[in-house]
Amino acid sequence: FICGHLSVSHGRVARLSINGDVSECAIIVNMRGLLLLALVGLAAAKSYEGYKVIDIVPEHETQVQFLHGLLVNDVEADFWERPSRVGKNVRMMVSPDYLQSLAKKFTYNRLSYSVVNHNVEDTVRAEREEIAARRAIRGQVFNIDDFNTLEDINGWLADQAASCRAGYTCSFASVGTSFQERDINAFTVGTPGQPIIYIDATTHAREWLTPATTFKIIEHLLTSTDADVTDLLNTRDFHFIPVVNPDGYEYSWTNDRYQRKNLAPNAGSGCLGTDLNRNFDYNWSQNGVSFNPCSETYCGDEGGSELETKAVQNYLNDIAIRTFAVITFHSYGYDWMHPWGTTTTPGNDNAPCDIAVDHDDMFAAAEAAGLALEATGGFNWDWGNSCVVIYTTSGATDDYAKGGAGIKYAFNPELRGNNFVIAPSNIHLSFLESWAAIVAQDA
Repeated sequence: FICGHLSVSHGRVARLSINGDVSECAIIVNMRGLLLLALVGLAAAKSYEGYKVIDIVPEHETQVQFLHGLLVNDVEADFWERPSRVGKNVRMMVSPDYLQSLAKKFTYNRLSYSVVNHNVEDTVRAEREEIAARRAIRGQVFNIDDFNTLEDINGWLADQAASCRAGYTCSFASVGTSFQERDINAFTVGTPGQPIIYIDATTHAREWLTPATTFKIIEHLLTSTDADVTDLLNTRDFHFIPVVNPDGYEYSWTNDRYQRKNLAPNAGSGCLGTDLNRNFDYNWSQNGVSFNPCSETYCGDEGGSELETKAVQNYLNDIAIRTFAVITFHSYGYDWMHPWGTTTTPGNDNAPCDIAVDHDDMFAAAEAAGLALEATGGFNWDWGNSCVVIYTTSGATDDYAKGGAGIKYAFNPELRGNNFVIAPSNIHLSFLESWAAIVAQDA
């Protein structure tokens, strides 16, 4: 079991430092060898005791606009599924105190809600204990079918690059550093000189399924003898940045499971972090963002202000001339989307969605991916322009890839699930769906 950055053997207690806070981790093993995890004095960890997850289905456009107003202006509402249109479910996590005041606003706007999780801390605690138990039992650190720490991820990627598949070229290198000076690493495998398929993940720290899916794709490329793998390795060069937001990802393991943003400070505010998927320097701040540093969709003080965003922008600019497609994984939503996320009128989220001149080309590729996703996993998926499919955004990775770097095909999938805490059994299923989509849209 890894407690913070230190290995802890069965039955022992170790002291460690987590972001400057000293804590103790106690591991207790019962006579049957089952691991019980007790985190003693982990004062830095955010507790979600009493927090609830609620669902709302707006029945009128005025209700959609009310919920959109909460999204933009109310930092206490953590929207997981955002308001977009009448009849589409909206999901949010709320504190117990906030829910009391929110319920009054719902009543005034004739909205009803249902509670789908009565205590979020139970979910977080169960995941933490189950991961610790699995890591103790399996006798190895990195596991391709589980969620992994940042340290283990980087070790595994380095090992894969050092033992690349025969006949192909691999690399593993830092392409930038985060605010806390962690490396932002890129991994490549394929045939240099061939058109590039670029894939990134973990722009939002809490979306653990996205890097896990990416690692399964990498493993598949390195080990599978399937014809589609061989064909793609011979005709494509795959580039991955599996953890765009390393500070946030580490923090989601040690301090706050639902951390979304990076950890850079904001001048004049006690709230940390910028939403990296609102910070890219293309149509920055036009739609679907917040200017409040405490908001989960805070776009930063200027486009491309964050070190993590700069690293990805620079990388995309460097490879753009050879890049066939960009895929930036998010979760969750069962969506496979493409630019643009903006409307035709900057500052007006209710204006018509902006449609690219080559929309039909992108839509055809997204449709091929969507049909493959449905055929593989059996779930219904949505695909198309992201402003149309879900809601307005600006400063997103896919919009920058297309508009800033000039890459024709850019996609923003929202992978499977209904929570950011998700069972590891979904990792392989997500890989199967995502790989089928990649093959289909490349055909």
